Amino acid sequence: KYICEQLYYLGYEINKQVYVVYAEIRRKPEYDAEEAVQSIRDGKRIYESIRGKHPDEMIYLVPYPGTGDMYLIGMYMSDRMRYDGVDNGVMAVSSNACRKIYSLLKTDAEISEIVTLDSRKEAVKLLQFAKHIGYRKTKVVNINDSFDLIDIGRLRGYKGLDFNSLFQRHVFHAPVRHRGRMTREINADDIYVSYRISGERTVMIAPYTKSITTLPMFFWERLADMLKHKGYEVVTNVSGDEKAVVGTIGVTIPYENILNFLDRARAFVGIRSGLCDIISDSLTNKIILYHTNSGINMASGIGFFGLGNMGIGREPLHEFVTDGTGKDIIERILGIIDEWDDSLRA
Repeated sequence: KYICEQLYYLGYEINKQVYVVYAEIRRKPEYDAEEAVQSIRDGKRIYESIRGKHPDEMIYLVPYPGTGDMYLIGMYMSDRMRYDGVDNGVMAVSSNACRKIYSLLKTDAEISEIVTLDSRKEAVKLLQFAKHIGYRKTKVVNINDSFDLIDIGRLRGYKGLDFNSLFQRHVFHAPVRHRGRMTREINADDIYVSYRISGERTVMIAPYTKSITTLPMFFWERLADMLKHKGYEVVTNVSGDEKAVVGTIGVTIPYENILNFLDRARAFVGIRSGLCDIISDSLTNKIILYHTNSGINMASGIGFFGLGNMGIGREPLHEFVTDGTGKDIIERILGIIDEWDDSLRA
């Protein structure tokens, strides 16, 4: 604080020329003492239930159920275990989706069990207990870049720091950046048959995201309409209560089938989401879109989350920033898909 004040009076600007990097524990200001104590007690109960089966192993806690986070965890888990000096461990996650993603990633980390907690709140309680008693004493490792800390997250985008590199250095202490590899051995023929999709000129669009600003639905409707006009078969990736874009086929593809499904498709066009990490190794033509207002801290959305910047996107890969209101972006997308389609049919 005092150093920042002195630099400020010398003419330096905070968060432009001077950056504060320290780890301040995140606290909820509305927490009262009784709630805090009860949360720690609940965390102790969760901790003891895990320790009942795994008395000595390191517990790797994943508090945030992000698809992209889980993809990176699978990439670097063995590095983290080497850093901790352990040969095996147990992982605690807050959703079945996290368990599924990790199980499909090719990793040599020796995880004896993946414990699925009841909810994200349960993960937070376990984290609070471990923090209160001490991470070293409880042998609990928080596998997240900023879930429990303030200010570390502000480094996102600093001097080009991307999502992959931040996890690599700050969370896993890995010496080099990796690329993930999802299993693709599971055939998707039955998926095509069940949805009555020919698979000859299929384009998947993915308009939904929970992590950054999405694009207006009229953009996706127009894109789908123009693709269909050119003879493409358009499907919308949906989950839960999400609706298919008008005029398209709504499909829910299990993660274990998604690569094989897309390897046969002509293209994937999607707003940046965790799904883009999952399909980054696909052989299909990948077009990833970022809303103009999707910036995070010191980076643009494409700067921090871009598959190219992260070093995980297999070619062909195209990434664009747009607000979805202009005609030019749709024309560019159609041109890319047509060119790829022509090359495959040549």
